Amino acid sequence: AMLRMMGPGVVWVAALLASMLALGRLFAGDYADGTLEQLTLAPQPLSMLVLAKVAAHWLATGLPLVVVAPLLGFQFDLGTDALLILLASLLLGTPTLSLIGAIGAALTLGLRGGGALLSLLVLPLYVPVSMDAVMAPTRIGSLINLYKQQRRWAWGVEHFPYLMVNFWKKRSIPWIKRASTLWVLTEGMYTWATAPVLIFLLGWLPLLVGRLGGRQEAGFQNAPHTLQIIMTFAMLGVFASAALSLPLLPTRPAHQRRYVRAIMVLQWLLLPFTFVLFGAIPAIEAQTRLAAGRRLGFWVTPKERHI
Repeated sequence: AMLRMMGPGVVWVAALLASMLALGRLFAGDYADGTLEQLTLAPQPLSMLVLAKVAAHWLATGLPLVVVAPLLGFQFDLGTDALLILLASLLLGTPTLSLIGAIGAALTLGLRGGGALLSLLVLPLYVPVSMDAVMAPTRIGSLINLYKQQRRWAWGVEHFPYLMVNFWKKRSIPWIKRASTLWVLTEGMYTWATAPVLIFLLGWLPLLVGRLGGRQEAGFQNAPHTLQIIMTFAMLGVFASAALSLPLLPTRPAHQRRYVRAIMVLQWLLLPFTFVLFGAIPAIEAQTRLAAGRRLGFWVTPKERHI
């Protein structure tokens, strides 16, 4: 029973790691030898060339895992239905990993320490925006409570200096465990506030860096257009996730109106905006309050249930 419970999660962690390992080389080789500039000047549509690069990444990292997924499922004693769902999710999810990862690979192209920065940018995008539900008497109240809830969670960054000081003193704890705990806290809290803004609002960052540094190569000048194409293809992963999740919803209760299902579709379309509004901005406010010495206070999310 434990293997059946852990199996899908283990396979998805393997898919995530396999995708991350090759992301740094997605555009690096073409950038180093000048091929990237030639591709931007080629008569073929740039969108198709970028899509071909992303498809090659998926063929090298995602498809092999999809092929061996049935064998892994049998090893974890998964049933036929669970195995089919796992295969369907991998077929839709692994291309999405490549598409989203391509955004980070393009943003960090040519930067020093781009591999570490790539992980900081991409990993938070693979995590759902919200991990809990809120319910208020009105929709506006629910949105306000969601914002406050995310802000309260982001306030957990206050633990970082405490852990730093005490981990340094507590030498009895293995250094690997201390380093891993601090890394999880750093990656989780700080990139929570910065990654969505960098991805969705600062797509022009490579062009700005190129101009400030005197870079006039075609690759730098066409970076915003290239990023726009990559983000467009990445949105296809959002649509695929929506198409997969909607059939899994329970039957609409009789007292719910028909437009509720349309709202379910709308929430997927608004994901890039809600990722920033209810993900990055609450975290930025919480961390700014902490830096300015302003207390946030304890706040329990009020919830109501309508039967």
